[in-house]
Amino acid sequence: MAFKRLIESRESGNVIVMTLIVLMVLSVLGAAILGVAGMENKVSHAAVEAMQAQQAADAGVEWAIEDLWRLGLVETLTDELNLDNGIHSVINVTDRTQVIGEGGHLECTYVFTSSGVCQGITRRLEVEVVYVFSDLYPANYDSVEIRSYKVIP
Repeated sequence: MAFKRLIESRESGNVIVMTLIVLMVLSVLGAAILGVAGMENKVSHAAVEAMQAQQAADAGVEWAIEDLWRLGLVETLTDELNLDNGIHSVINVTDRTQVIGEGGHLECTYVFTSSGVCQGITRRLEVEVVYVFSDLYPANYDSVEIRSYKVIP
């Protein structure tokens, strides 16, 4: 009888050790899963902020096209467009040329940059826009065309 109790006490010790090992493995797996989930959350937020910065830069392009026309195709333009919660766009005209195009139409070409910023992430675009008009002074333009649209790294 004493021998039987000795075997049973040794077996109960083994069960406790096995239980502790299983709990330790499960804890390590749980910690790894939480770490991966946290990293995925950070990557997701960075992707959203990059998309918002790109959209802010695109909004700056549209704003600049309308603003240049509204101001009468001015020589230079530097403007800042504040959108929402620290998201903004900065527009800067870097080049302007005016020539007589095909068919006697006047063409005014602008090259400008638009930078969108969101939470420290910046996306920059370089855009070439051509306004075509018939009159000497561009009171009414015939067309506006985006000739080039480049993302600047």
